[in-house]
Amino acid sequence: MKPCRLFDFSSKILPYESVWRWQKLIAERIYLRKKIGQKCADELILAQHCSVYTLGKGGKLDNIMFDKGETLKNSDVFRVERGGEVTWHGPGQLVAYPILDLNNHKKDLHWLVRTLEHAVIKVLQRFDIKADRSVINPGVWVGNNKISAIGISASRWITMHGISLNVDCDMNHYQHIIPCGIADKKYGVCSIKEFVPAITIQEVSQSLINTLSDEFQLEYSNSDLVDLDDLLKSHPDIAMLQLDRVMLS
Repeated sequence: MKPCRLFDFSSKILPYESVWRWQKLIAERIYLRKKIGQKCADELILAQHCSVYTLGKGGKLDNIMFDKGETLKNSDVFRVERGGEVTWHGPGQLVAYPILDLNNHKKDLHWLVRTLEHAVIKVLQRFDIKADRSVINPGVWVGNNKISAIGISASRWITMHGISLNVDCDMNHYQHIIPCGIADKKYGVCSIKEFVPAITIQEVSQSLINTLSDEFQLEYSNSDLVDLDDLLKSHPDIAMLQLDRVMLS
């Protein structure tokens, strides 16, 4: 088993940009400690986000279908390091960020994506939802509808980003984009609540925590929830990092 610090914020709604900076801080800390010969645990963060759209590093602006005024009114759009096209994050969607040192697991990003997909499929099975992968793109699908997006990045084999899983969210947010760049109308998006009306984020979060432990052989230490603003203030070099905000015409 590999040590992993667990931060379960799944009952809270956190700004996307703050959690992005936190991931940066964790990844840098893992790298620096390794550099001087210290062992450093992996970390797993779970949360919900304020409404935001994110676009992968190679994503196309054509897949965003609203203008600048609508963007400012509804939510920000950020370009991030992960692969993939545009997707939405917001309340009712569970996001999980496993920040892993793949030197201690397997130095293979395809393996990482497949393992994350398998974890989500197992979680959905526990709620009697039959899900699978698709040749369309990475993620987890129920029939022709995508229920979970997977997007990762890695630097020096230390990972960032991870899983978004629609639990009980307003699916209208997806009407403003072509989710994951899939324009074919026979494909859509869905959420767990459509199949399990009484579902809660906490139920799904606990199941995902347990499943990721099994898949990656993680032994958690439950860490106290941190105040992100205070944490980032104590690391001004990280706090000053800015996401690439996409300005639409």
